[in-house]
Amino acid sequence: AGVDILDPVQVTAKGMVPAELKTEFGGRIVFHGGIDTQNVLPFGTPAEVRAHVREVVGAMSADGGYIFAPSQILGPDIPVENIVAMYDEIKIRGCKIQSILCRPHAEGATATTAAATKERQE
Repeated sequence: AGVDILDPVQVTAKGMVPAELKTEFGGRIVFHGGIDTQNVLPFGTPAEVRAHVREVVGAMSADGGYIFAPSQILGPDIPVENIVAMYDEIKIRGCKIQSILCRPHAEGATATTAAATKERQE
């Protein structure tokens, strides 16, 4: 038993630094999310959103194993221009909007619960 995917990667949570997660767990699990819906998307400028997307996707997508997504739902506090900037940046990078292809994970791995993920953080 083990973990197939970490959902969500929430960059504002303790221990959720994209580059560090990728270094420690890349190749063994898939990462989903990572685009900050608590600070960058609601309060950043479109340029800051684009830079954040480049940083997260650059760190997480190396060698596959990353599904592009915001860390949580896109709430009403997020300006439309920031949502557009997020998806435009992904298109500029040549990625599919729905996902970035994932590298296969280890056979026999099973999904985990949010509780197990929380336990690992503590």
